Amino acid sequence: MLSKGRKNEMTDTLKRLKEVEILFDRMKNSTSNHIEFRTNLNAFISLARTITWVMKKEFSKNPQFKEWYKTKENEMKKDDTFDFFKNIRNTVVHEKSVGKIAIMTKLGTLTTNGSTLIPLPKFDKDGNVKFHEIDKATIEGMPANYIKTTTTLQYTFDGKLGENAIDLCSLYLQKLKNIVTECHSRFSLNKSQSDVPIGNEESNVP
Repeated sequence: MLSKGRKNEMTDTLKRLKEVEILFDRMKNSTSNHIEFRTNLNAFISLARTITWVMKKEFSKNPQFKEWYKTKENEMKKDDTFDFFKNIRNTVVHEKSVGKIAIMTKLGTLTTNGSTLIPLPKFDKDGNVKFHEIDKATIEGMPANYIKTTTTLQYTFDGKLGENAIDLCSLYLQKLKNIVTECHSRFSLNKSQSDVPIGNEESNVP
């Protein structure tokens, strides 16, 4: 469990982390609704990027924190996960929403000399898969009800089409949690808050 930097009060950094965790949970629980999932995914990506910004502002009056954070910055710059989410956050904020649907259909055991057709799933106007309207597989144009198919949906990103977007977000969130946990275990806050602005920190640091 994360410790608190001020007695009986949650730090601003922990508040921001909690907000990001809520968005992540909403994202995981909205996979059946394409628009809702994409909304939560893009909100998660945008807000998660600010956790270290809030932490930097909040703890910046501690000289020891500054030295420690320099080391963390260098580590984040070399980390593929942080680099990926830094870039994709810039895409979300400045260009477009992200999150692609990947449909996978698996066949059961099948032995046939005929040509087998596996139908593509249907989508509604919002881009949601109509799982209840998936047609049966056919052999030589005839329905083959005995062929068992399993259709599943997952979300992915451009550049990482073979990886599950939720799994990648989970890894990113865990790495952010680790940094926040280490920060709170090492440093306490001064009574006065930092005057360093949090504004638009469009830097090369994740």
